[in-house]
Amino acid sequence: MTSEMLQLLPEDPPAQLLPVAILGVDEQGFIRYCNHRGRKLLRSEISCHMGELTIYDLFPELDRDRPLFGLDESYLRELPPRPQLHCTQLHLPGGEAIPVEAYFLTSGEENATSWLWCAIQSLEPMRELQNLVDALTLQQQQVKEQINYYARLTSKLYESTHEGVLLLDNEGIVQSVNPAYTVLTGFSQEEVLGKPIELCRHPEDDEELEPLSEMLAQAARLGTLQRKWRNCRRNGTDYTELLTLHVVTDCHDQPQNYIVVCQELSHKGSDGSSSRGYQDDPLTGLPTRPVLTDRLIQVLGHSQRSGEKVALVLIGIDGFRKVNDSLGHEAGDTILRVLSHRFQALLRVGDTVARMGSDEFGFIIRDVRTTQSVLMVIRKIQDALKEPLPVGESDVSFTACMGISVSPEDSAEAETLLRYANASLSRAKSNGVNNFTFFTHAMEQNAAKRLALEGRLRKAIDNDELTLFYQPKISCKSQQIEGFEALVRWITPDNEIISPGDFIPIAEDTGLIIPLGNWVIDRVCRDIIVLEEANFPAVLLSANLSPRQFQQEDLMKVIDDALTRHKVDPKRLELEITESSVMGDVESASQMLMQMVERNIQIALDDFGTGYSSLAYLKRFPFHTLKVDRAFIRTVESDPADQAILHAIVTLAQNLGLKIVAEGVENEDQRKFVSQAGCDMIQGFFYSRPLNLQTIMQQWDQLATPDS
Repeated sequence: MTSEMLQLLPEDPPAQLLPVAILGVDEQGFIRYCNHRGRKLLRSEISCHMGELTIYDLFPELDRDRPLFGLDESYLRELPPRPQLHCTQLHLPGGEAIPVEAYFLTSGEENATSWLWCAIQSLEPMRELQNLVDALTLQQQQVKEQINYYARLTSKLYESTHEGVLLLDNEGIVQSVNPAYTVLTGFSQEEVLGKPIELCRHPEDDEELEPLSEMLAQAARLGTLQRKWRNCRRNGTDYTELLTLHVVTDCHDQPQNYIVVCQELSHKGSDGSSSRGYQDDPLTGLPTRPVLTDRLIQVLGHSQRSGEKVALVLIGIDGFRKVNDSLGHEAGDTILRVLSHRFQALLRVGDTVARMGSDEFGFIIRDVRTTQSVLMVIRKIQDALKEPLPVGESDVSFTACMGISVSPEDSAEAETLLRYANASLSRAKSNGVNNFTFFTHAMEQNAAKRLALEGRLRKAIDNDELTLFYQPKISCKSQQIEGFEALVRWITPDNEIISPGDFIPIAEDTGLIIPLGNWVIDRVCRDIIVLEEANFPAVLLSANLSPRQFQQEDLMKVIDDALTRHKVDPKRLELEITESSVMGDVESASQMLMQMVERNIQIALDDFGTGYSSLAYLKRFPFHTLKVDRAFIRTVESDPADQAILHAIVTLAQNLGLKIVAEGVENEDQRKFVSQAGCDMIQGFFYSRPLNLQTIMQQWDQLATPDS
């Protein structure tokens, strides 16, 4: 095409009417043609620059030194050539750059000089619209997630609270009750639903309190109303309770429902004794054996409907009679009162402690999930007993034997459960002081195994039986090793391998996680230097911080000491923490993380997506890396929900400038998907299982190759 022909093109009506900018470029890269839309897009009178402005000025990524303006080699191989799409930046003559979609097409006869034609469409309006749509979609999703979360939270609170809760309509008719109310009153849900709340009201209170309709009207006016009244259980016994009424209004601010919270104030009757003739223990103020038995019956009735496990713990204080005889009964009474107060301080809402005899106490423990839950209560009781107690001029401390029975495994009957716990207590006493025994042999074996493992773990830390294994993190782009995560392994002197799933929970419960975690930090710093001195590439080594370790007061001193002792560049150390570590005291957590960042230590948020933290904290805390939990990777290649979650996490992390590590990648389909989704690194069995440092050094070059 000649220069004379090019001068005619601007006047060609079809080219001027095209809805995109059209540019014609000669073999030297000079712009020789521009239609009306092009002049408008370039925001310049192009005729002033014709023959001076080049395509390289507009698209700097094109290469004047390569054939065909530096277009992709794949384009050069296409015959006939097809337009090549580029989403890029258009640099205007005035210096501004705008996002565009550009199609490039060359023309010319074979073995002749080629010309370049560009069709350009601005993406600014589309991008602004898409950003608005994305923002609205994200906001809608966040609101929906918050609504669903608070709905689940409200339901959980309603079901798990140990105070009775009723939902009434605007006329005082019961619409719903929680399990705790059925335990408190003995009525089943079916017997209460559809009935007025006055069903359980003691008849003698009718003259003392206003009618229900007036109470509801007052609650509607005030928003909240409290009243004490006597209630009747299904078995005929009565008790005093505090009723708190909260009004729930509709969109017109009219009463729609009432929430009633029932709190038992006393099991006593109006004369100071209960309707069954029960009295509190006059010395300690605790319930007595009959009251505990009555309470146990109620709790077991609820547990049969809810599936909740209940433990009964009977306690006999070791050697109390000798102390009582030597120090006197007055001192003995003081000791019992102090211990009673300590025991009461251990109770959760819904639990019960009673004085069963002269030196015996009983605990009802609700919502028992595992043997470990019972062991934690036993440990707290032991700690309360051994705390020194001043008596006269000396301090005394105690131990106790305990017998435990559990429902429903042992029995669902209160009397049977009591008998089994008594039998267990007798067996514990026969074994000596400071013992406890489970009635169920299986639980007894688990408890004994756990205690034995705890003792072995203490020795293992002291005897250096623990070791670190490392799992590599592989770059999705370069396929090179980016770093390693340190994982604790316990191999005993006789080569027994003890699973982290067995000893890590024990370490966390007993506090051994502190010395264990400190050891890990020190060993990781040491291994950084080992790799450095062996001339391996400088990569990050990561150590996990447990929530309990993150809260220790001298954590920064532990870290600083390890870095100084081994002369480690802090940039080589990464600390992985979970969401739960930073969600307790947000301010303190933020200060702790900032101290780490000030030392150039890298911070990774581990198991992201499994906690309940607000996404706002991601912006507040100075994280460098997000590790996507393996739960979202396990079926990501086939599950649309996991795919959507992964894309959302990647987008979020990229917008915050964070790196993303996909954990638990085990096959090629998963690797391919997470790489295409935008993850920066991969960690999982696809590349390598955790290996000891010696093996890492021997197999370094093979670690980035899929593990067959």
